[in-house]
Amino acid sequence: MKTRKYQRFFVHKKFYKSSRKGQITIFIILAIVLVIIIGSLVFLTKFVAKKKTSQATELAKETKLDIQPIENFIVACLNKVSKDALDILGKQGGYIYKSQGGTLIDYSPEDEGTHFISYNQYKVSYLISPPRLAFGPIAYSEAPQYPWPTFPYSSATSTQEIFEGFFGISNLAPLNESFGPHSIKEQLKIYIESNLENCADFGPFEEQGLEITKGNPEIDINMAENDINFKLNYPVTIENAVTKEKTDLKEFFSKQNVRLKKIYFFAEDLIEQDIKNIKFNISNTANSRDFLSADVLRDFRNNDDVIIIKDEKSLIDTRNYEFIFARHNRNPSMYFIRPTQYTENPQPNNFEIKKEHLMADYPNDLKALDPDEDAISAGSFFIKTEIPANLNQPWRLVYPYIDFRISVTDGEKEDWQIIQVTRQ
Repeated sequence: MKTRKYQRFFVHKKFYKSSRKGQITIFIILAIVLVIIIGSLVFLTKFVAKKKTSQATELAKETKLDIQPIENFIVACLNKVSKDALDILGKQGGYIYKSQGGTLIDYSPEDEGTHFISYNQYKVSYLISPPRLAFGPIAYSEAPQYPWPTFPYSSATSTQEIFEGFFGISNLAPLNESFGPHSIKEQLKIYIESNLENCADFGPFEEQGLEITKGNPEIDINMAENDINFKLNYPVTIENAVTKEKTDLKEFFSKQNVRLKKIYFFAEDLIEQDIKNIKFNISNTANSRDFLSADVLRDFRNNDDVIIIKDEKSLIDTRNYEFIFARHNRNPSMYFIRPTQYTENPQPNNFEIKKEHLMADYPNDLKALDPDEDAISAGSFFIKTEIPANLNQPWRLVYPYIDFRISVTDGEKEDWQIIQVTRQ
């Protein structure tokens, strides 16, 4: 009996142990599954986060790639328009007309020869004009007193020769706005601001799904010694229609290898010398300096000249930069002939006054200079009274003198002096 009880107990205990081992195994399996699930969730979470980060990075890159072509496009426009501005300004003597986007009033075709010369399809401004509104005693603007009555002598009795005086007017625009209207800087500024928006057409970018808003362009110009720099303040906002990302652009820069400041001061010096010194030759190679020189197209329109300043150190693309202006023809100036009054003692009735009676040293006294370097020769002088003349003709009893007008001409304009012969 004891043995059975023991066996029953043993069998029961063995069954209990087997059941408990099964439960532990199930728990282990569940734990492993749970670890796998948690691990998978952690991995998935990190993967998704990493993917989102990567997508965000790619999105940012895509946004940047969308903006860079726009920035390049605006800079390209600034380059083009600034080149055009410099080119037109140079070819028209420092002026850009309103129809071109500048500040100067447009001239009609009837104004040619007065305000401009047509050259290579450009309206080249006159920067040198004849003197006007000048009345003695030092300077005159009209013949025969022009430039002063005893030119080139300081007085009727002096032998000292003076060649500096009032021989023209400069119409060169000021360099900066502070020196007056229609300045070089102002004209460039207005032209670029007026023409930039025509160049900067954002239509192709907007077709790609970008929304672009822009403000008003403003230009700041800095003329250095060897180039000219353009700073463009142009507020532009770009929005990606898909990502709703926004980017603002504002400042753009361009530099042109044009020594505009040096060219301006070179032109200014040539013009000032030309209008104050009648012996100054604007095309003389001695005036060249620092790779700057001037050529003259003489009598390009009637007797008016075209002056071309070239700078070997300034380039627009591959072309040397040129600054071109026109010069009005001006009166030649005849040397003062002594005396202004010639007195002849009574002579026989057939006495004849000849050219040698009108001046002390004929023909050597017939001299003149031209401010435009027009050629003056013996054939340029004329005496506008019939020579020889007889002072003792009967009708001379009423008018006992003869006025002889001795003149010099460059083919268009003239200067003259009256020599009066009287009888005692």
